[in-house]
Amino acid sequence: MREEIEKKIKENIPYKLREFPKLESGEPYQFYKWDYDNSNRLCMYYYVTGGKGRYQKRVPINELTEAVHRFLQTGVFTREDFRELCPTTRKDGECGFAVIGRILEFLFGAEYQGRGGGFRKS
Repeated sequence: MREEIEKKIKENIPYKLREFPKLESGEPYQFYKWDYDNSNRLCMYYYVTGGKGRYQKRVPINELTEAVHRFLQTGVFTREDFRELCPTTRKDGECGFAVIGRILEFLFGAEYQGRGGGFRKS
């Protein structure tokens, strides 16, 4: 199942999904590239704009795949799930929660339930 999840993600990002709207307001996060990090993990890199520039962030594919797998099993993806399953993504910033959630919305039928609710199957 994890291979199917990874394949679906790679087939759609960035070809059909390049922007990840913020949860509140502001410019969306922008896909940058697929590449390997210093630990030789394949990551989806994206840009965050704010303040005086753009900042590059990452989501390792293995963390993204685990988040999607949890969502498909439970029907929810919360900030607690994010903290547990996505330590590298979280280290780069809490914005990773929004990016993963927007991927869940676009590819896996999730719906954002507000600050305390996270993402749930629609």
